[in-house]
Amino acid sequence: MIMFRGWWHVVPDEERQQWLLEPFVGVGPLRFGMSPGEVADAMSGLTAEVERHTRRREVDANVYTVVEGKYPEFGLHLYYRVLPG
Repeated sequence: MIMFRGWWHVVPDEERQQWLLEPFVGVGPLRFGMSPGEVADAMSGLTAEVERHTRRREVDANVYTVVEGKYPEFGLHLYYRVLPG
């Protein structure tokens, strides 16, 4: 049997981790509003993959902020809210 092998390897339902969606709260071990560090801690027990970040730096700022995170092998794409200031 040939399975889709595009972005990530698709496994049969019985082999997948089952994540519960809690509307306006979170999905599986992830909660809305988590920082990149909190996400890394939550994901560390589920995958050895390290989150890949897209960073942004405001014109007058000295620090970069993470705006996107990806776990491509896990099939997860995250977006972070960057607060002004």
